[in-house]
Amino acid sequence: MTVSTLPVWAILTIIGFIALIIVASNNYHLSKMDKLRARCLMGKPAKQRNNNILSLKRFISEEYYSLMAFAAYVVITICFCVENHRMILYGDHLVLRILISLSIWFALAIFVTCFMVALMMTCQNNAIKDLKEYYQRHYGVTVVNIDKDDEEAYYEYSEL
Repeated sequence: MTVSTLPVWAILTIIGFIALIIVASNNYHLSKMDKLRARCLMGKPAKQRNNNILSLKRFISEEYYSLMAFAAYVVITICFCVENHRMILYGDHLVLRILISLSIWFALAIFVTCFMVALMMTCQNNAIKDLKEYYQRHYGVTVVNIDKDDEEAYYEYSEL
């Protein structure tokens, strides 16, 4: 049997962080209908193109980013503990070592989760900016990013 030079938990860390960044970068998109409208508006005059606004849709709400980052951290921690259980459980004062380990784990969980969510939001904002610029440059249409809450509030206000 071959001994791995890179532990499983390190591989999962790299794969998990890359997957979270990919999810954040590809979260916002235009619907198929809006893409078709952009292609159709490409040949129209600027006045007609500017009257049509396309809105971005998203696959996952940003509220779930912290849960995804925390879940990735928990999976990586479990793999680390399974691989290094002999090193963790040997020694005197087992209860004290467990309490200290849990408090360190919790502090690192908060730090890593906050860092990953901030990185995901930065990647998402850059992807949104690039998407808007792409459709403006190639098709000459305006793409906006409106939250569902703002859209519902607008419709409620316009009905009054």
